[in-house]
Order: sequence, then structure tokens, then C-alpha cells
Amino acid sequence: MLRKLSHEVVVKVKEVVPEMSEVQAAVHVAGHVATLSVQTVVKPPSSASRPPRPPLAALSPVYEAAEHAASDAAVPSQPATDVPASVPEVTRPRSMLHKVTLAWAAARGGSGSSGDAGEVAEAGDQLRVDSLLEAFRVSLTVCESFGSLMAPAVKNDLANLEKVRTAWAKLGQPATLRALLRAELGTNIHKPGGVLKDPSAAIALVWARRSLAFQTALLAGLTRNRRATLSSVATDAYKRTLEPHHNWILKSTFKMGLNAMPDLDEFFVRLGAGSLPGLDRDALEADMAEVAEAQQLIVERMGALLFELDLDPTAKT
Repeated sequence: MLRKLSHEVVVKVKEVVPEMSEVQAAVHVAGHVATLSVQTVVKPPSSASRPPRPPLAALSPVYEAAEHAASDAAVPSQPATDVPASVPEVTRPRSMLHKVTLAWAAARGGSGSSGDAGEVAEAGDQLRVDSLLEAFRVSLTVCESFGSLMAPAVKNDLANLEKVRTAWAKLGQPATLRALLRAELGTNIHKPGGVLKDPSAAIALVWARRSLAFQTALLAGLTRNRRATLSSVATDAYKRTLEPHHNWILKSTFKMGLNAMPDLDEFFVRLGAGSLPGLDRDALEADMAEVAEAQQLIVERMGALLFELDLDPTAKT
């Protein structure tokens, strides 16, 4: 620090405080401008021989001179134009599954976790009918990757969405799912205990939710077990979601589709694997996990609402 401060500055300090030695004067100045990258440490005298510190006001002009001297000796900074304004954000490649996640986020109004049963029921008020129907439609693009024998199931899901749209239009297009179902209940077309008229918004939504639960369980299962086949994971998901509600004809038809599903490599290719640099299985599984989480929120919220309104006694979450 003594090399960075001019001899004249130290002399000025001694003029203000004559009893200071040259070293003591330098220490006082160095202590004031320590933030200016002091390089040399000067050992101060012992406390017994140290003179009283002078008032700051008396040394203020000298300190200012010392700061200017140190600033003049500093290396000039680089022009701002030489420094990047920002570091570009590194994003991983996204598959078609990411669009599904975004669609479900829009349907639930961007809200967070599902919470407990009470919070889930209240969250059902935030499900907007228009965004919900669009999210269901987008999600069916994933089901189309399950194989041609699953096409009848996709067709049936599309028919259910059309039933909802028709009922929604007749009832004046209520904004939220709760408002739509309450309006339909007000027409007295349904009976207690989940005995629903077909066609209606309620019965179509019950089946749309069950189908969504199947797809969600399938995607979640693939992320948990990388060695399992698509057919085995789908069969397990079917047993836990749709099978309890199917008659023997539907069970037989559906199981044919499950057994004819493509192998995992083909399935991942259909989802976009290899279509972009870095879009490999790991990236696809990350997207799958996001979709499964987003859809599970919808399954829970729809189920809580349908159960609360006595439209589906089996939907309790």
C-alpha cells in the first residue's frame, strides 16, 4: 500500500498530526482506503505507543487525496461493450410431451400442487372448460403413439370431448368445470349415486378422466421401470384405472390393443427421439415425468369435483 500512496499524501497526514511517525500516518490512510485493494500490510505500533486517532474531519481532505491517488494508479476497467450483457440460458431439447404439459398447466390456471382433498376440491373451481377440453385434445396425440389398435380408444375419447362441447354450448358455456356440472345438474337429467344420462357433459367427463388416469399411470410407469416393455406397463396401468369400469367386451378389445403396442424404441421414436440433437431417451423420460405430474393434478381435481357433486362415487381421491 505504501508504494501505491504517494509520499506527498503521507507527508500531508503528518502535517495534520505532527506526533505521528511516517509509518503511523501511512497506516491511518491505508485503514481508510482498505477497500481499494491494499497489497502491503504495515504493522501498526503497539497500543502503548499508538497516539490518539485524530478526528475524521481533520483528515478528510487527506483521505480524499489518498483515494484519488490510489484510483489513478489502478488498472482501468474494460469497456462495458467487452462484457457480455447476459449469459445465454442453456435449455434442453423438448419433445411433443412438453406441449401436453403446457396445455394442462393452462387448464388448471397455472396453479401449484394438488394439496389435500379439501384443496383439490376447491382447485376444481379453477379448471376452465375451454382450456381443459383443449388439453384433453392435445393429450390424445400421445395416445396415438400407442399403436393402431388403440385407435378405437382415441376415437371414443374424441367423441366424449364432443359430448362435453355440445352440452357446454347448450348451457351457455359456463366458464369453469364446476359451473358447467352444476348447470347440468340443475336440469335434473341425472339421478343420485352417479346414475348419469348419456349423452351429457357429466358422463363424458367421467370417462375422459378415467382415460386420462390410464395414460398418466402408463407414462409414470415408464419412468419408474426402464426395463419393462410398453405393453407390460400399459397392462398394469389398465388394471388399475380403466378395467374396473369396463364390461367383458371392452376388456377384450382393450387388451388386444395393449398386446399390440410397439416396443419402447419405436415408441420413443414416435415421440420424437432423435429428431433433435440431445433429444434422447433421458430427455423424453424427463418430459414424461412432467406430463405425468401435470395430468395427475387434473385427475385428482376432476375426481374430487365429480365425487363432491355425486356424479362419480368411484372417483374419490
